[in-house]
Amino acid sequence: MTIRSKLSFLTFFFCVLLVSIVGCNFYFQKKTANYAMLKDDVVRLNILLQRARLSEKSYLQHFDPQFIATIHESIDTATKCLQELGQTSGIDITEVDQVLKKYMALITKLQETHKISNDSQKYLSEVMGPEATKIIEEIIQAGFSRSFELTMVGEQPDLHDYNISNGIRACHFEIIKIQQLFNKFLQEGRFDYIKQINQIVEKELTPKVAAVVKSSQASSYDDYKEPAKKLSRVAEDLRVLPDSTAQYVTEEIKVIADLDIVGAEMSKATDKKTTALNALIVSFNKASNNINWTTAIIGIFLGAALGTLFTVAIVRSLKKVTVALKDIAQGEGDLTQRLAGTTKDEVGELERWFNVFIEKIQHLISESKRKVLTLSQGSTALAESSKLLLTVSQHTYDQSELVSASGQSLTEKIQLMNGASEELVDVIQNVSSSIEEMNASISEIAKSCTQESDIARTAKDKVLETSKTMEQLRQASMNISKVVDFISNIAHKTRLLALNATIEAASSGAAGKGFAVVANEVKELARQSAEATGHILENVNAVQKSAQIAINSISAISIVIENIDQLSSSIATTIEEQSATTKEISSRMENSAVSTKHLQENVAQSAEVSADVHENITQVAISAQGSAETLKEFMLTLDEQLALSQDIKNLMDQFKV
Repeated sequence: MTIRSKLSFLTFFFCVLLVSIVGCNFYFQKKTANYAMLKDDVVRLNILLQRARLSEKSYLQHFDPQFIATIHESIDTATKCLQELGQTSGIDITEVDQVLKKYMALITKLQETHKISNDSQKYLSEVMGPEATKIIEEIIQAGFSRSFELTMVGEQPDLHDYNISNGIRACHFEIIKIQQLFNKFLQEGRFDYIKQINQIVEKELTPKVAAVVKSSQASSYDDYKEPAKKLSRVAEDLRVLPDSTAQYVTEEIKVIADLDIVGAEMSKATDKKTTALNALIVSFNKASNNINWTTAIIGIFLGAALGTLFTVAIVRSLKKVTVALKDIAQGEGDLTQRLAGTTKDEVGELERWFNVFIEKIQHLISESKRKVLTLSQGSTALAESSKLLLTVSQHTYDQSELVSASGQSLTEKIQLMNGASEELVDVIQNVSSSIEEMNASISEIAKSCTQESDIARTAKDKVLETSKTMEQLRQASMNISKVVDFISNIAHKTRLLALNATIEAASSGAAGKGFAVVANEVKELARQSAEATGHILENVNAVQKSAQIAINSISAISIVIENIDQLSSSIATTIEEQSATTKEISSRMENSAVSTKHLQENVAQSAEVSADVHENITQVAISAQGSAETLKEFMLTLDEQLALSQDIKNLMDQFKV
């Protein structure tokens, strides 16, 4: 897993954690809002039930059907609200629903009971009120008619008339008392008034009504009879109706009491469900807080663990690269060490590229050491050859001096031969011997010049090889410079990457502190790499300058050696010509031994040839001396080249390849 993928995974993990926390908060907030709505529904339910109870109380005061409609509307709405509450919250609403149904059944029963009780009360009131009053008025009217008729005929009312008149008044009085008691009963609901009514009806009204009916039956006036019968039925009704009305009222009161009980149960049940819902909300809020805190703590712990794990892995890998670079920069310069490079992240890629870079550096240093060693060996061999060439040149110079001296002696002898012809034979023999010696010397000089020319050519070839080697060394150092530039670019980009990582870590806050440490390590590594490449670049530039100086020196040596080669070839050519001349002199001397007639001419020719030889030998000596001086300068240059090669070798020996 690469560092980028690790950071992406860690970022993805924190994003998932953040989304999870936000999602949990959103879910719990939504649930809390739902519970708040449920709480509002419960409040609404309580308001509807209170409205129903208030309508119930208002109905019991005014018995207006509109309040019953309000009760039905409130209970129906409360039932729907309760069902929605049960479906949403999962709370068992069976108890409250049953209480509501029971309450509605009691309301319906209250309506029915009140209707019966009201009808009974109305009928009883009508019996005691308008009907009784009408009957009494009919009887009183009949009494007035009876009195008017008797007055018209001059007669007086009999006993039955008086009894009817007095009885009606007494009955009317009792009925008024019954009405008053019944009104008190309706107002106070005390059954003592019903008992008093029954006592009055039984003990007071019924006997008096019976007396009125008896008197009306005994009276001869027929208009008393029918109202008296009606009054008797009213009395009979008053004996039954109060008890039945009281029974109906009792049932109504019982229903009202049951309504109070059921209303209390309803309030208790709703309060219980409200308490349960509040407990559920509290429990849910506590659980949501616990889950949120647990999720946050676990997420933070896992994020810290993953961040620490990734940081340790990255720092461990970077530390390997840092130790390796530090060992190369400050230690023994071991270029044989390699990093594992087995991971697939950026650090593994950095290790692999580090291995490739070290391998290239090792190859370049190894090749450079080999080239420098070859250059050193070639320079040593060239120095030895130059020493040998100097010796040969010195020997050539010595031989040239000898030949010059011999030429001088030859000239003197030829001059003596001109003065003493009698010693011509002896002189010719001496000249012949001298010429033979000179020929031998010239042959030796020719061999030395040939050797000098061969040595010069060999030195020239060695110089060319050395020049090629130094050019390869210069190219290798230039390649090293390119590699070092590439490493510097990598270090610069690594430093920029570390700077960006530090900025990103700073923007990440506390979670990015571990990664900031890694970024600082990477930046420090980039700085050390830049410093190491700077040192390497300085050394490589020194090698390039030294190689360029060596190339220039070798070019100068090559020119000097080429001049030596040309001079040696010229000397060899002159020596060959001189050898041919001496051979000719020898031939002529031999001819002089046979015939002396041309002795003077031959001696003169010999004198001229001897002068030429002397001059040529002098030139050879001068050339040999110049070659020796040039070889001395060349050896000094070779010494400098050897010292430079040794410095390069010492610089390369700092690296273990």
